[in-house]
Amino acid sequence: MTVKHKNRIIIKVSLFLLIFILTLTGNLQYFAARLSTAIYVSIKYSEMKFNFKYVEFSSQFGNYTVAYEDKNGNTVSFMVTPKFFPILMLHDPLDPQG
Repeated sequence: MTVKHKNRIIIKVSLFLLIFILTLTGNLQYFAARLSTAIYVSIKYSEMKFNFKYVEFSSQFGNYTVAYEDKNGNTVSFMVTPKFFPILMLHDPLDPQG
């Protein structure tokens, strides 16, 4: 086994452990929820200027709520799911059809 191969194994194991720890602590889910809604908002509502406010987990629904503030100061909250890796938009308050 070469040194290069050992280094690759160490990097892969370290990356796996980091992702595992982030998953257990919930930080990965908060990041995924924020990132997925940021992409969704920037694509669907590119003409509107939103500022990120917060992410919170709703234990009643098992979903993440991600809130943004528009230029008028109104809060808009999106819901993303599933709990383990929240990337699917469940509720868009600006799109009653969706």
